Amino acid sequence: MNTVHRTCLGASALSASPERKCLGLSKARKGRRRVERRLARVSRCAHAQHGDASHVKVSREPDAIPTVVLERPKTSHTAGVKVILLPTAHVSERSALDADEVIRTNKPDAVLLEVCDERVDGIIDRMKGVENDDVVVPGAVHIVGMPAGVLPGGVDEVVLLSRLRTKVGKGVSLEDLKSDAELLLRTGLFESVIVRGRAEDEHGARTVVWKEGKVTLVVSVAEIVFTVHPMGAELTSDIRFKWNVYENFVSATSDAAAEVEVMRRAGELVKVSDCASGQGKMSAWQTAALCASLVIAVQERLQSGYTVALDVSDGECITLDVVPDVALSTDRWFERIDVSLQDVLSISFIGEAARAGAGANKSSPLTVKIMNGMMTLAESIISNKLDAQDGGEIIAGLSAAFESRTSRVYLADSEVSKTMRSLEEKLHEHVPGMKRSLARYILGSIRSLITSAFKTRKQLTTAIETERLTLMRSGEVSMPPHMREVFIDERDSVLFDCLWSVIEGKPTDRPGFYHSASSTFEYARRVPALDLPADGVSITVVFVLGAAHVPGIVHRWNEACSRD
Repeated sequence: MNTVHRTCLGASALSASPERKCLGLSKARKGRRRVERRLARVSRCAHAQHGDASHVKVSREPDAIPTVVLERPKTSHTAGVKVILLPTAHVSERSALDADEVIRTNKPDAVLLEVCDERVDGIIDRMKGVENDDVVVPGAVHIVGMPAGVLPGGVDEVVLLSRLRTKVGKGVSLEDLKSDAELLLRTGLFESVIVRGRAEDEHGARTVVWKEGKVTLVVSVAEIVFTVHPMGAELTSDIRFKWNVYENFVSATSDAAAEVEVMRRAGELVKVSDCASGQGKMSAWQTAALCASLVIAVQERLQSGYTVALDVSDGECITLDVVPDVALSTDRWFERIDVSLQDVLSISFIGEAARAGAGANKSSPLTVKIMNGMMTLAESIISNKLDAQDGGEIIAGLSAAFESRTSRVYLADSEVSKTMRSLEEKLHEHVPGMKRSLARYILGSIRSLITSAFKTRKQLTTAIETERLTLMRSGEVSMPPHMREVFIDERDSVLFDCLWSVIEGKPTDRPGFYHSASSTFEYARRVPALDLPADGVSITVVFVLGAAHVPGIVHRWNEACSRD
């Protein structure tokens, strides 16, 4: 969970709302030249080695990147480790630039990010290009809703499937699926087409491909299903042809002659189909059969480069419009196609749990609802003032990790829903004075947010950067004790447990990415353990986290090293 620590703004614990959608990092790339000038000035602001980490020093160089370095020497049973803690502020262009620079400069073996599984889809969405190139790989493809028997032109499910781009075992994009749905509609048989995908299970393969500075998601699915509905319009009049015979038809003497040819051929197609035989329940397909027969009959006589578009929207006649292929607009089918793969195109394994958590949030205590509203308000005010978006340091860190082919990237934070449930439990404990202290805190935050809204961009940037440095030294966040326990202390433990498991070469219970091949990163609910070198070479880990968590991590590091 990316808590936005803003003591000076009165919103220290007010982080991203569980329901928020991460948007886009727009500024980090624009600062590339400034990053290059700072590459040589990555500074260790503190050495937190075994036994002497209680005193943390911060570099006072204006352009230095504030970091805390934890080191553990190699022993007979442990690998040498260097951990670089990068304290960040969550609505800060400077923090995003720092994350990018530290990871690219140090090329770590592992990167830990203070973000959780519930928000990873929003993070990935922000890293995609303008065009959505996500890919699904189906284990099966079906067309559902067609009648038994033969349709006009000898069309059946097997024939239609053979013409689709969507094939078993082959990656298809959303555009491919839409194109296949359009192809089905152009047969004239179907009123609408709905495309759905069914995921394998929570352990199905989800892969991120990093190429040219953007992410493409590849997901294996059990099946892709095209559900079709018959063309069931109630026609009360005639058939209308819209064409210029001399330009579009291969051979015809006149419009009237062309229409006679089409009608005769359409009658033949309907007659040989099961729709005209009266066998079975075919009545719903009578109009569909007529429409399909007309489309086929026209298409058989068209020159190459032309196609026929069907329109029954006016309800009184069938309109056949011959147009050049290049002029066939997808807008014709837009309202009749529904491609919904949002649940499938996800790298989070908690889809149902997240929805349940969102539902639970609606029934949360009033105090929790107010706090969620305050989180959203705080982000909105500060983001608008700074023209920056919350979580930019996570986007920059993950992008730099992908670019550097980092072996392991861990989403180290506790889930937002779990944190909010913990806060609700504290409220239900009826701790004396807790609700009053939370109320005072919220009122104080509102006053501070109003004040911050009148600050200039430079003043706000300076305040955030000053607080970032202050929090990494002390970790003293101005909030009620029980609230601090939930938002800081409990999450410190989760963050540190992930870090310690990584440097010990043990599996973690946190999700993340591991580099599998070339520019490909597999996503897993539990990332495989980091392979520790046996030749005495130390490993390097970069941890991008909120500044207020740094003292807690350092304290736990010292305790763990003392036990060892």
